[in-house]
Amino acid sequence: MKNLLLLVILLPVVLSAQKNKVKYSVSSEGLKYAITFKVKKGVAVNKGDMVRVVYRSFVNDTVEIAKSDNHEAPYEFVAGNGDVLKGLDAAVQLMKVGEKATFIIPPYLAYGNKKFGKVPENATIRMELEVLGTYPAFYPVDYNQLQRTTSGLEYVFVKQNANAEALKKGNYVAIRYTGYYFTKDGKKKIFDSSMKNGSTSLIQFGVNKFIKGLDEGLSLMKEGDSATFIIPSALGYGAKDNQLVPANSTLGFDVYVERQIDPFFDEAKITYTEDPSGFSYCFVKNEEGTNAQLNDNVYVNLVGYYLLANGAKYIFESTYEKGEPQHFRLGKGIENPAWLKLLTQSSVGDQVIMAIPPENARMELKKLVPENVTVFFEYTLEQIKESSFLRGEPVRKSATASNVEMNFMVEGTGLKIDTNTLVFMHYTGYTVDSVGVKHVFDSSFDTGKPFLAEPGKGKVIKGWEEAMLEMKEGDQVNVIIPSEAGYGKRGVPPLIQQDETLYFDLFAIKVVQKDLGQSQTPNED
Repeated sequence: MKNLLLLVILLPVVLSAQKNKVKYSVSSEGLKYAITFKVKKGVAVNKGDMVRVVYRSFVNDTVEIAKSDNHEAPYEFVAGNGDVLKGLDAAVQLMKVGEKATFIIPPYLAYGNKKFGKVPENATIRMELEVLGTYPAFYPVDYNQLQRTTSGLEYVFVKQNANAEALKKGNYVAIRYTGYYFTKDGKKKIFDSSMKNGSTSLIQFGVNKFIKGLDEGLSLMKEGDSATFIIPSALGYGAKDNQLVPANSTLGFDVYVERQIDPFFDEAKITYTEDPSGFSYCFVKNEEGTNAQLNDNVYVNLVGYYLLANGAKYIFESTYEKGEPQHFRLGKGIENPAWLKLLTQSSVGDQVIMAIPPENARMELKKLVPENVTVFFEYTLEQIKESSFLRGEPVRKSATASNVEMNFMVEGTGLKIDTNTLVFMHYTGYTVDSVGVKHVFDSSFDTGKPFLAEPGKGKVIKGWEEAMLEMKEGDQVNVIIPSEAGYGKRGVPPLIQQDETLYFDLFAIKVVQKDLGQSQTPNED
């Protein structure tokens, strides 16, 4: 009876193990596989598809050797193109989008008799794989339809938009593309693509910023066009090897032109005024609002360019490419006086162009522009933010051992700062000139993120260290630091001169014990 009871208890466990046992099929290449999650009407993966997968692979069944299990950034490759292990290439072509599978890859479809990292010679690989999606790796073109230019560029249009305007030299062109080279056996090897995340790339067309063949190809296109270009080596990367493309490679580019953007002001509206300090400018648009002031943070969209011999505008700096406005703090940190003068005369919405002559242009631009060229900047002022200063009368005063003056404007009630705490601190640092004008040299409000201070670590100047140890969470303190407790005789030119007194407005946003660490990071601006 006792043995019978034991059998009854064990039977469900045995049945469960049998139920979970993986049953493998075998492909014609000898690849064992089991589809662990099936999709009845899914899209099959075909040779030539760009396939997105997540995977984990093991040797000796349990030792993990590689993984790409980030669904937000999946691994991509061209199915059947020989870009990955033969076993993985064969595996995805047995699957549909959305399916999961386990594969047992024999050595001759994996690394063979070569040792690779954790993988020993003649190792069998187990791989867990999920197919997230596919898209065409290349445009399906008929190469018999290729046309040829006098330079040797070959092209065929996949789609044409006859009613669109031709692309204008100097304009930005937003394109989607796949760039590849042809191997000796005729395979296409992708070296760059914007298709991976479905994004567009913004490039300036017609000023020789990239390979000649692609620039020439774009000259044949309009908004909405799609085309394939076959670019001979002489119009591509030539006889030099680089990290992506072998020497003397014939290139292919599949290109879709989404739109073109004219980033420049209307020249018909520009009439320059000469400034006595040696530059010219024009307010193309003047909103007559409140002008930016010294120490304000201003945010502008801009393009900086110079003229090529053919008159084309060559952009060397642009917020269009960065995707966000350029930040300036109005003060000593602006090297070129033209910028400081014009920004302090500008209000939100103003559009301004300046022309800086060669003798002044290279002060700040160094290697960005050639010698002896006039530099042009066009900007639109998008936003003005005042610097944060503590105002009013202090509720309490004190001093530290190094004669750091502390004016408590607001007293908090939180945790006392000591060497066993971490402090999330907002601050504005500035100097005061002989007529009482403040000059900000640094501020955490520029980024909106508090500075993480570690009292006792000596990572800040002596005066700040001493002041911090007199504070608690919630304190807002104006601190005056004598030179010897700041940067002393060395200063930090041009923002801080030698022997200069420093002022800091300190905001102790959050104080935490070190064992809590950065898990308590505040989100306050």
